[in-house]
Amino acid sequence: MRSQGRGEVLVSLCWQPTANRLTVVVLKARNLPKMDVTGLADPYVKMYLLYDGTRIAKKKTHIKKRTLNPVFNESFVFDLPPGAGQGNLDKISLQLLLLDWDRVTKNEVCLLSTSNPPPPVKLL
Repeated sequence: MRSQGRGEVLVSLCWQPTANRLTVVVLKARNLPKMDVTGLADPYVKMYLLYDGTRIAKKKTHIKKRTLNPVFNESFVFDLPPGAGQGNLDKISLQLLLLDWDRVTKNEVCLLSTSNPPPPVKLL
């Protein structure tokens, strides 16, 4: 996922049809914008699994302190709803947000896709 001038994030997706689950590996991000007064960021990734537009699960990575090029290497497993893999896979989507953690104020979005809100990743 890349956002113009806002960096990029590398993820891996693996759909396991026999187990009816989706594995998401958040690998790394790079060239993130400076978000703190220190010129760095405290990034983490938040993921939402949607079924037919409704949020059914959410997960997030650990926060990586003081970096613009975090390496996450974190794996997440989402169990899909029954029947989602049999002809209904087009109803499943995954939304990713890369955020900057802030102790005092609200966490800020670090990385968005070119539209707002970010378009979900469609599993085909």
